[in-house]
Amino acid sequence: MNISDFNLVGRMDQIDGVLYLGAIEATEDPEELRRADITTILSVISDEMEAKDRIGGIRYHWIQADDSPHEDLLTHFPEAYDIIDKCVVSGTGILVHCVAERQKTYEEIHALVQCRRPIIWPNHGFVAQLGLWEGMGF
Repeated sequence: MNISDFNLVGRMDQIDGVLYLGAIEATEDPEELRRADITTILSVISDEMEAKDRIGGIRYHWIQADDSPHEDLLTHFPEAYDIIDKCVVSGTGILVHCVAERQKTYEEIHALVQCRRPIIWPNHGFVAQLGLWEGMGF
């Protein structure tokens, strides 16, 4: 990471259509969320966001997980897929985030995502589990 990467911290980036990736800080900016027509936030973090920190008019989904290579994320893929797919089908914006400025994807779309959000660096445990999920036919 070089100094020019630091201006991306706290932002969210549109990956494709209604799908946005960002850091947890992006959930704290109601104006930016409204401009992007975000109606759903999918948090992949260890602690659920407190009700007092939630923004009205946004649906929140929480997958309890740490951003760690040893975290079992494979069991959460179907749930995350369903949440994202509902937003894609309905044409409503969704922000997917974890705590760190690293977002998750698989090798097939990694280049696209990295082009849109250059600071991503998925941990090897997550990438391995995505490979398993793909091998299961998803």
